[in-house]
Amino acid sequence: MTTIDRFCAHHLAAPAIAICTECDQDICAPCHGMDLRGFAMCTPCRAQYAPPEIFWEMAEWRWTFVGFVRTLIDVICAPRSFFTRTGPSADWAPAAVFGGICMGVGMFFSTLHQYTFRPEFMTTLQGYADKFDITLETARLYVFASIPLAAFVSMLMHVFLLFSALKIFGANATLPQTIRIVGYAAAAYLFLLIPPIGTFGIGHFLMIIWLFNLEVNAVRWFYNLGFWKSMGVVLIPFMFILMLGS
Repeated sequence: MTTIDRFCAHHLAAPAIAICTECDQDICAPCHGMDLRGFAMCTPCRAQYAPPEIFWEMAEWRWTFVGFVRTLIDVICAPRSFFTRTGPSADWAPAAVFGGICMGVGMFFSTLHQYTFRPEFMTTLQGYADKFDITLETARLYVFASIPLAAFVSMLMHVFLLFSALKIFGANATLPQTIRIVGYAAAAYLFLLIPPIGTFGIGHFLMIIWLFNLEVNAVRWFYNLGFWKSMGVVLIPFMFILMLGS
């Protein structure tokens, strides 16, 4: 690009020095800036994609019920753009706690729905109770008591699989950022609160759609892998989740 015949789209008399990677318009030095990945972006586009403060991470709302709910709304309402409006960070703990809560609550209600709507689940549970010589109520208690551990293990496995997949596909992934992706994407587990309609698990269906969208778009944004590579990365832990839930 030269400054002879190219001028800024926002300051018509100013020579252009770059092209905005978002709107593809010529921009001058005062307009020139960078997005969260370091790419050239003009002032209007930077304002449009300015990182919102994640309520769950703000000092005022950190790890509070209000902060959780407001962050949950942000994630669920914008599965394709939530991560494009948040920057990379090494602060993984809030996302891990957020994801653990979402997974635990979702698994709790998923189990509750199985008790209520799937008689064969109770038959299977009775079989385990007879095998270990315990009462059915004790077996129920064990199932619900194991949910926090199951959520913790699921989170660890998801992070490990996604991190490994990112490395396989050549991304410069870090564990803290991978935890943040998995943690906030886990908001999709709260769709499991929705009971099934007949034999159709609508909550599971919505959870899969939202989780896939969130993670694919996060991988595309943070690692610039392209659509198909991002899908390949996410499918590895995604298939594990499907097998775990089957």
